[in-house]
Amino acid sequence: MIVPCTQCQAKLKLDETKLKPGSYTITCPKCQTKNKAVIAAPEPEPSKESLLTNEAPTTEVGWLVVHDENTAPQTHPLKLGKNVVGRLSESKPCDVMIDTEDLRMSRNHSIVEVAIKPNGQYEYLIYDCGSTNGTYINSDTSKKLTEYDLLYLRDGDTIQMGRTKMVLKTQKVVPNAAKAAQVVGKQGFNKTVIV
Repeated sequence: MIVPCTQCQAKLKLDETKLKPGSYTITCPKCQTKNKAVIAAPEPEPSKESLLTNEAPTTEVGWLVVHDENTAPQTHPLKLGKNVVGRLSESKPCDVMIDTEDLRMSRNHSIVEVAIKPNGQYEYLIYDCGSTNGTYINSDTSKKLTEYDLLYLRDGDTIQMGRTKMVLKTQKVVPNAAKAAQVVGKQGFNKTVIV
């Protein structure tokens, strides 16, 4: 789990697998600010009834829908935890491989991390992997994400890696990948930040 420092925005890493559920205070090593973090209780094991009725729990908690003038439409599922996103590569594979000719997109470009908040809702965070050309959100040229930035995403945000754009769709708004692709396909294209 990554917790952004409320003062200096440093990324504070917390290994929730070694901690019990509850509330914790983390001191930022950079600025000494005390930050709160909550570790949620693990989800209960599925009941025998749900296993017998073949109700498999969904592993897709959102989708990245490539929506770009120069790249073919694609829909990629997101899972809980870290999802490394980058250009399709056999030598440096990542979790979400975008099939694009855009060499400005790194093979391991950004990470979209999906976590469960204490209220049971999903939250989506993004940070850059130290890519050459950075990551932009919603065509905002004033803010190029770096490996030191951590940003919360909302459904419908456009993420640009290199010159390739994709839209985040969440389970809160659409039920599946097909609907996510359909909704995004009806939208116009966001402006491309020239990198």
